[in-house]
Amino acid sequence: DMAIGAAGLIGIPVPENFNNPLVARNMKEFWNRWHMTLSIWMRDIVFSPLSKVLVRIMGIKLADHAIALAIVATFLLVGIWHGVGWNFVAFAAAQALGVTTVHYYTIFLKRRLGREGFKAYNENAWIRAVAVSLTFCYFAINLIFLACTFDQIKEIFRVLQP
Repeated sequence: DMAIGAAGLIGIPVPENFNNPLVARNMKEFWNRWHMTLSIWMRDIVFSPLSKVLVRIMGIKLADHAIALAIVATFLLVGIWHGVGWNFVAFAAAQALGVTTVHYYTIFLKRRLGREGFKAYNENAWIRAVAVSLTFCYFAINLIFLACTFDQIKEIFRVLQP
């Protein structure tokens, strides 16, 4: 907010970069709210063109899988962009797993519930509360990859063993 305000004072428009990502109901929504400028750039420059190419190669019947592959590739690139190291790749892979899971779960729900049922599902306050809680926990747990080396992660799990 400070950067946006300071830039606005000198006449430079700066877009909002975070929009309450910790209240997102799933990992797809989370990444649409977190670091929005990077997310939009990666969507436009990597994900959209790559998914179109993959759909062309794999065929329309496998479009859902082509989109999933494009999600994984995009997140791996974002992980590498954040830093060199296996921990960044592991974090990106975990985030890609979360977003692809949402992708397939959404497809499942739409087929199973239909348009009206899916709308009702998304409007249910209890489902939203559970979804937001699970999303927050998933993201928070995966922060271990950014905060620790693999040796440190192994030590943490060793200590947690009964």
